[in-house]
Amino acid sequence: MPLSKDTVWLVTGCSPGGLGGSFCKTILAAGHTLVATARSSASLAYLEPSPKLLTLTLDVTKPEQIKAAFDAAITKFGHVDVVINNAGYSHGGDAEAISDEDARAVVDANFWGVVNVSKEAVRVMRECNGKRIGGLVVQVGSLGGQVAFPGNSFYHASKFAIEGFSESLSKEMPPAWNINFIILQPGGMKTEFAKSSFKITPPHPAYKDPGFPSRQLESWMLNNPEIFESVAADAKLTTEVVVNAIVTSKERPLPLRLPLGAGAFGIIRKKLESQLNDVDAWKDVTVSVMTEEQQKISEQWVQSM
Repeated sequence: MPLSKDTVWLVTGCSPGGLGGSFCKTILAAGHTLVATARSSASLAYLEPSPKLLTLTLDVTKPEQIKAAFDAAITKFGHVDVVINNAGYSHGGDAEAISDEDARAVVDANFWGVVNVSKEAVRVMRECNGKRIGGLVVQVGSLGGQVAFPGNSFYHASKFAIEGFSESLSKEMPPAWNINFIILQPGGMKTEFAKSSFKITPPHPAYKDPGFPSRQLESWMLNNPEIFESVAADAKLTTEVVVNAIVTSKERPLPLRLPLGAGAFGIIRKKLESQLNDVDAWKDVTVSVMTEEQQKISEQWVQSM
């Protein structure tokens, strides 16, 4: 889909200190049209009024607000071409310590919010965009959607879920609709996420031992903040790179998944290589649940996929 100055972007979670805020500034600087949303539209006051800007209140855990936001965008601009699912937060703590209510809240915001925004985006891009056939849905996933670390199980669960949902949904799209998806996988980022969008529950009594994995990781993070600062990617540069990749995607088609940051690239690659090694090392056990004839048929089926 060719992108031009009248391209309309809709972004969720546009707080000024986060990645969403940086996306907003980058999109407007590129001369495009923006629908910026946040749980409180008052938090969007950092964006200068413009004929190319619409600011809306949107809590992604409320489906009626999602529909209302897209309806308002269509009413004002006539189409929505790129949707960036950025809203979300993290809740750290031992899995046994975090309450069911808090765990479900993380998954509700991070996963079900993405699900409902994505489904409405697909409907709008299919039915409401008129001659502007298609669009792009950008899922702001995480390194934590590919690799999990101790002490953040429900955040990881929500980000892993985004990966599976988005991959499956992307394969449901008939080519004629020209609706595409990309999952961003940022690693460390210089934003206010760790302050405004991060909650933590005190350790569970059974996990208080400082030698346990979660406590070791927490201790290392608390005692080495300069390391994170030195390798965290700049939010402004990140959003400029992503927006440029989207705008020039006709020349270089976007992948389904895009790690962001050298750390994300290295950690994800290391995990995938480890998984591949395990798959190969245990192939004899894996295939032993089938007869030789079934194995041959399965291999032919896999080759045809």
